[in-house]
Amino acid sequence: MLQKYLDGLGAPRTQINHLRQIRTLYGFAIRRKYVHNEMLEIIEGVEVPDEPNRTAEIFSPEELSEMLDTCPPKLVPWLVMASFCGLRMAEIQRLDWQEIDIAQNIVTVKAEKAKTGSRRVVPLPDAATRWLVSHEKQQGQLACYSGGNRFSERIVESVNQAREANATPFKWKKNALRHSFCSYRLAVLKNSAQVAYEAGNSSAMIFKHYHELVAPEDAKKWFSTVPRSK
Repeated sequence: MLQKYLDGLGAPRTQINHLRQIRTLYGFAIRRKYVHNEMLEIIEGVEVPDEPNRTAEIFSPEELSEMLDTCPPKLVPWLVMASFCGLRMAEIQRLDWQEIDIAQNIVTVKAEKAKTGSRRVVPLPDAATRWLVSHEKQQGQLACYSGGNRFSERIVESVNQAREANATPFKWKKNALRHSFCSYRLAVLKNSAQVAYEAGNSSAMIFKHYHELVAPEDAKKWFSTVPRSK
């Protein structure tokens, strides 16, 4: 039954994610003695395809500068959290200004708001604080849209309006802000465990997908993207 269910999900990544959740569920059930521990052996016999190794799509430092310079002011904090702190879109949508401490240069992602269910404290790079300082509020939701699609649509629209008429149109890349943060941050820190903690991921996944994906010089440019004026 499990094999048939997973086979019907399609994409390898989806199958892998669902199987991981099923293992967690059965691990819980076994500890509570709801099912026999032989269930884990049965689950180990279920097969899922290997996920193809695909290079993560990222934005260039120049594209980040374009996005920050042209987007509506209300989207700047959202863009900063994604590009300089690596927060997931869903985590940003749950974020409150009370959880951003510009004076201490940290962002607290509470356990109930994190995808992993674990609290983490993420550093605010200098570039991030310089973008946030003019938008800071004492409290209230940071995100201005209930869905990430509207956010990306407005970013694309703003960049393309600012570009020359004959320029190549700017296109959105799915999850590219998070991929960019992980890639550039790893190039700066050269510490997959630290980047994994900040991004709320595993060290193995960070190293596998983002190791040596970008040049250190580009990483420095990314985290040096600051406002052109006060």
